[in-house]
Amino acid sequence: AATTKRAKSITPDASRASAAVATQPQKQIDVAVHRIRHLNYIPRGINRLASTPLPPPSLTTDTSSSTGSSSSNNKDGLYASSYIATAREGGAVELLAVDQKWRGVATVPGLRNREVDALTWICGHGRGINDSKDDAGNDSDEDVADTKTKGGGTTYSCTSHKESERIHSPRRLFGASRDGTVFEIDFRTQRHSHVTPSGGGGVFCLESLCPECVCSDNTSIDGGKHFCCGGYLAAGCEDGSIKIYRAYNDDDTTPASPSRTLDLVSTLPSAGSAVLSLAWRRSDGKNGVSSDGLGGSVLYAGVADGTIRRYDCLSAINAARASGSSAHAISTGSVLMGGSQTERSGGPPRWRSTHRMTVETLGRRTATKVWALKALSDGTIVSGDSLGHVHFWDGHSGTLMSKFVQNENRADVLDLAVSSNECKVFASGVDSRVICIERVPNQAPSTSVEVPAASHPSEVKWVQSQAQRPHTHDVKSLCICHMKDPIGAAGAKSNAKGLGRELLCSGGVDTKVCTYLVSKFRQHRAKKVFPWPSSSPVSVANNRRVLALMRSGRIDIYRLGANESMPKKSSDPPYIVDEDKIFMGSIEISSLYNLVCADISSDGGLVAASDGANLMIFSLQYITDEADGGPREVVLPTKLAVPKKARSACSAVKFAHGSNSRLFCATTKGPIKVLRIERSNDEGMNTDESPPKNVSLEHTFDTHVGSSSRRRETETYAASELAVSPDGAWLAASRFGMGSGTILLFSVPESGDGYRQWWSLPAFEAPPSCIKFLGRDKAEALAVACSNNTFYIFDHEERCLSDWSQDAGFPVSSSLPRELIHRADYPVRMAFNTSNPSKFLLGAHGFFCIVDLDQPMPEHSNIFPPNHVRARRFVPKKSRASSIGDESAAANKDGGVTPPRRKRKRSLSNAGRPEREQNGNFTICLRYSGMLFMDFIAENEMVVVEQPWMNVVNALPDALARRVYGS
Repeated sequence: AATTKRAKSITPDASRASAAVATQPQKQIDVAVHRIRHLNYIPRGINRLASTPLPPPSLTTDTSSSTGSSSSNNKDGLYASSYIATAREGGAVELLAVDQKWRGVATVPGLRNREVDALTWICGHGRGINDSKDDAGNDSDEDVADTKTKGGGTTYSCTSHKESERIHSPRRLFGASRDGTVFEIDFRTQRHSHVTPSGGGGVFCLESLCPECVCSDNTSIDGGKHFCCGGYLAAGCEDGSIKIYRAYNDDDTTPASPSRTLDLVSTLPSAGSAVLSLAWRRSDGKNGVSSDGLGGSVLYAGVADGTIRRYDCLSAINAARASGSSAHAISTGSVLMGGSQTERSGGPPRWRSTHRMTVETLGRRTATKVWALKALSDGTIVSGDSLGHVHFWDGHSGTLMSKFVQNENRADVLDLAVSSNECKVFASGVDSRVICIERVPNQAPSTSVEVPAASHPSEVKWVQSQAQRPHTHDVKSLCICHMKDPIGAAGAKSNAKGLGRELLCSGGVDTKVCTYLVSKFRQHRAKKVFPWPSSSPVSVANNRRVLALMRSGRIDIYRLGANESMPKKSSDPPYIVDEDKIFMGSIEISSLYNLVCADISSDGGLVAASDGANLMIFSLQYITDEADGGPREVVLPTKLAVPKKARSACSAVKFAHGSNSRLFCATTKGPIKVLRIERSNDEGMNTDESPPKNVSLEHTFDTHVGSSSRRRETETYAASELAVSPDGAWLAASRFGMGSGTILLFSVPESGDGYRQWWSLPAFEAPPSCIKFLGRDKAEALAVACSNNTFYIFDHEERCLSDWSQDAGFPVSSSLPRELIHRADYPVRMAFNTSNPSKFLLGAHGFFCIVDLDQPMPEHSNIFPPNHVRARRFVPKKSRASSIGDESAAANKDGGVTPPRRKRKRSLSNAGRPEREQNGNFTICLRYSGMLFMDFIAENEMVVVEQPWMNVVNALPDALARRVYGS
């Protein structure tokens, strides 16, 4: 229920039973909180996960020497930072940064009637990779305190951020839908581009035919380094055919593809039923066939008629016949269409069907469906089917080697995942049980992380080792990724060995992502990544006391409780508000696209929203309705006419504070537009409730956008967050990137032509995650929080760090408390209370930290409540071991019996701690969880919007009914 209560004074870590009485820390905040928990913001389920592939060693050879790595086999490159694309129900696709505490880097809202059912990455062939420094002279060792960059280019604080940008920026993500289209998912413009009809009905699966881990850069085109993989991908269609496409980049100039879209290269013979899964195995380089491109490769298809088809590239068949190492083709399939782009061998890729493997039906009349396929380098084929079985096949002869049962209910196995060394196979599906199938120990490679040497599949034996069940509903997708930096600094804080953690990720109907350590799947439980958005869907009109919640197709308006009903003391009981009476109405938006961003003005009279196509502005009128048995305030929206040149799709919108009627719009193409909304001044009309008459474009900030000649090499993603100073004189924009983000600062005049870009903030130790202007009536400083829970305070007028940040040093993570740095969440918002200028709140989805800039920085943070289940204190290992050892020794001396292992304490006593730690600075509050919004609407009055996780679980469809022992 929505409650309005007086927050208890947060005084952390009350002492437990102890002989010494600790000094209680002073009170940190004492504010009234509007706690809203009934809005039912239910995230969408996950359809597909796709992780960026491992980079080839050639991409990281040069970087290992620059970073001082002494690894001869370049293992550091194998564990580069990973990004995961998450396709959700409703058409939205999110990009999650694994090394930034799973922060949402960008989102493509998608179309409402186009579900993304398949995803695959390609390495972006043909796009040059510039290894030199930035034209602006950015250096990896650049000091953040001494840099005064005025341009809009991206800067880097370390080599890891720069190399991550260099490796990941050429990569491209492609998706497919059951509406029969194949398209590129462009996170920069947040749109579907290069939409191509398949010509074979719905597309159920995609497979990249150019994994970047096998591409090389030994082919030079126009003096730049280019991959020679070709950029091919295969699509399995509903009519049983397999379409092979080639993706062209912006710098490709071929007469056959002037529009640079997807080109259909080949169409494989129809299998007779829908193709549900695909797996590709590259050539092993034998028989004189190169391992680059499609030559010598093999494509496997799982078909709805219960068969697995093998398609060999024609060059591979000819080589096998010449050597006598393989059987001849058993069918006569041929290429239906040849593409314009030829292989280096001199002709278009040609395929032929050679084998067919049939999956058992167990007496059923319906054919078993093969939902998942994986091809190993030694020729082993792993399949998951609709009977709940995982089969291992000999891909050379088509014989079944072994079978494993994923569940006893015969529920479908929907996806498979294979570790990088191909020693472990994971499977899950309708039954949420995630099983691990391993090679027998004597068959696995020693300690190498590389793919083991190819051997015959019959020589390898597999055994089912362990299973976990962290999900409550169906698991639809699995993928493998690598985490190099668990601290969340995007690779800047990797471990001493430079190696990364290989993770298994799973997602499905219950909306969350679960991660498992591949190397220690038996020992460690799965960690959960909850699906809360990095950009808040909630905005508040402070003066009108109205709250707006953006959903996929509408905007709901709610009324906050009156100030007179607020409790006056912390001991007063909370005031319960009727949930039905605070709902004021909705703004229904009919569009083909999902909503991207929305904001409400401070007086509640205007609402701006943008979908994937255009910007919309609504005027709100508040009237009293007595039709439902009592007076109730409702809202009536009126859509305003927006000029065509100002109607571009936006990634973020923000109204200026006060009544100057300015709207700042960050477009998906890069420029930031300033709109002025003039209100009617007719006599006898209420200015607050009369609709505005005119919307005009006042200015466009475009100096930070690169030229078109270098657009693809220098641009980052569109601005995801806008912050406006209290007096409206400053505008800050934060935009993400694949390595390091950028913060841009603009000067905004009251009127006239004084708009200009003031400053581009230097790089931080970690990518920025949120920004906030601090000050009551005017901006006194700009605060920037990073993904590793650090923050920096800037004097924006002087273009330098503030005195507090300069005293804390760079990087500041070494000075902040470990309880804050090592939290699993990343900051998504900052809140400032105007009654206390020296304090602000650093908030995440599961906690907020109270920062007092006037108090000294403690070594450890206090936790409130101290006995919370998520409370965790970092204690030095030596002191913890010595204390346990002393108690054990004392027990052995008295009774001669070793006491049982005691439970870990979740908090520490304040007794004996330094005085600066007892002042309560950097106290972490865990009272709220699943926070979608947190901010102050007045002095000592805060709004917190939560989404309880159990409400999300209760709103999900029914899960598979399974037998539980003892029930």
